[in-house]
Amino acid sequence: MKPGNGGARTAVTVSATVSEDGKECLAILADITELKKKEEALREELQHHRALFENARVAISQVDEGGTFLRANKRFEALTGYTQEELKGMNIREIMHPDGAGQVKEMIAGQVRGEIAPIFLEEYYVCKDGSRKWGEIRSRAIRDGGGGFLSAVVAIVDRTRGKQMEKALADNESLGRSFFENASIAMFHSTLEPNRLLRVNSAYSRLLGYESPEDLMSASAGMDPFPEEAWDRKAFFAAMEQRNWYDGDYPLIRRDGGILIGKAAIRSVFKPDGSIDHLEGIVENITERKRAEEVLQKRDRELQEKTKSLEEVDAALKVLLKNLEKNQEELTERFLINIREQVLPCLVKLKKTPLNQAQRALINSAEAYLDEIASPFVQKLTSSYLNLTKKEVQIAVLVRDGKTSKEIAEIVNVSKSDVDFHRGKLREKLGLKNQKGSLTVLLRTLSHEGPRERP
Repeated sequence: MKPGNGGARTAVTVSATVSEDGKECLAILADITELKKKEEALREELQHHRALFENARVAISQVDEGGTFLRANKRFEALTGYTQEELKGMNIREIMHPDGAGQVKEMIAGQVRGEIAPIFLEEYYVCKDGSRKWGEIRSRAIRDGGGGFLSAVVAIVDRTRGKQMEKALADNESLGRSFFENASIAMFHSTLEPNRLLRVNSAYSRLLGYESPEDLMSASAGMDPFPEEAWDRKAFFAAMEQRNWYDGDYPLIRRDGGILIGKAAIRSVFKPDGSIDHLEGIVENITERKRAEEVLQKRDRELQEKTKSLEEVDAALKVLLKNLEKNQEELTERFLINIREQVLPCLVKLKKTPLNQAQRALINSAEAYLDEIASPFVQKLTSSYLNLTKKEVQIAVLVRDGKTSKEIAEIVNVSKSDVDFHRGKLREKLGLKNQKGSLTVLLRTLSHEGPRERP
């Protein structure tokens, strides 16, 4: 109604009663303005909550005290695959995995009784297409002013991907642990500085002579496993500081006290903040290879020393041989000079003396042979390159002069077959074996002289 003064409108309720005789009417007016304001505020709040319910990014549904769906938002429909109409009349247990359905039923019943606070549960739920998804399920009871149960709001947050990632990480961790423990190659985890073992596998413990990783870790607790005298610590720490990995020799102390030379590949494993958490590495036993390399290096040094010694001996022999050749040349030259300057002149003088025919013939023959010895042709035949014997040189001179095998046999006082044998050796040494070339022609080519008649 509108006040007479033209002010704000006032909401009222009118209640009228007529007297029995119908002559009077009793009217009662009640101001309900504040009540109307509260109703309007409640209506606005309800619309606000309905908008939040419908447009929430979380799947939300409302169920009664038995767990039957009353309504659900669009996100819930998208998550489960059921429409609003399909969900109405369904029970929440129908979309729960059998392992969790009973638990959800008991929790809602507890909420109805007021015994259980808001529910929080992680369990599989089943979509319309039959697929299973992992969800975080939360439920809160809605009560009236007297605390009576009206309904429960159930929200589902899909954690399927996170669960898959957790499982993948767990599987990877399990696989990595299995690989580490059962690998055939020695593997370890350690701190950087001080260098202490954190974890080793069976192959690593066997490498150092221990029966199990536990035996090794127990024996090496607080001990530095590296022999000071056999490990270049500076190179190791420099590599880890510069590159965060190391690849090189890695000597270790065995259980029996012996030193094992290993070849290691080590890298740093980092924490989320970027600091080094630990080192992980693999080790290969190269002790025998190292020993073999040392033996080979020793032999190589010895061989180099022997080679150097032999080179020195060879150089000395070459000098000696050169001196011998020089002396031989000088001796030969002196011999030939003596023949030409001393022997032959004496024969010339002797020929001027009274001689009979036989004596003169012998002197002429001696002169011819001596002259032949002093000739360049004989010098060629006696060279070390041809390697001819004295007899072969003698026969070669006669062949060059055109003598037959029979004539040569008479001159050198041997059989004709011996002459033929030496002729064959001459052909072989002069490169005419199995060829048709003339031995006489070749010998004349070597001498650059024509045939000479012997007296």
